[in-house]
Amino acid sequence: ARLKRYLSWIDLRLSTDRTLVHTILDGLGGASRGSSDDEDPTHRTMLAVECAYCLREIVDRGMGEQKKLALLTELDVFGVLCRFARLDVGNMAAATSDGRYNIDGKLDLVTSDATQIEAVAAAAELINTSGLELIQGWELDPSPPTTNVQMGQCLEL
Repeated sequence: ARLKRYLSWIDLRLSTDRTLVHTILDGLGGASRGSSDDEDPTHRTMLAVECAYCLREIVDRGMGEQKKLALLTELDVFGVLCRFARLDVGNMAAATSDGRYNIDGKLDLVTSDATQIEAVAAAAELINTSGLELIQGWELDPSPPTTNVQMGQCLEL
């Protein structure tokens, strides 16, 4: 929760540091299922919610459309979330073969249980914010192949 407060005003290079982004994405994917009779979110689910909010803060930063497209490409938010949703969209095999993110499928966007609902809702807000930013940049320059792959991933989500 504290990191989210700083992300809106610290230098963008610090907030998009590869190690930090990987840690946040790992945290987002770490929402765990509770026991069969448990409806309260687990600690890992609450961490996933905060990680989604942190990513939203990064994506929502004010900048030009071209820089925003470059940021979305670098973060690969749609690719990661498609892997959580187990979707095969565009060039996903190439995106996952380099092992950039440790995704073990704990946050399940398809068959989540009651303990993961808050994390799924936070991921949906992240998809919405990122998608709106992607559309604004895509309207200016729809030609880059990475933008088209991201648009396909966004639409599937």
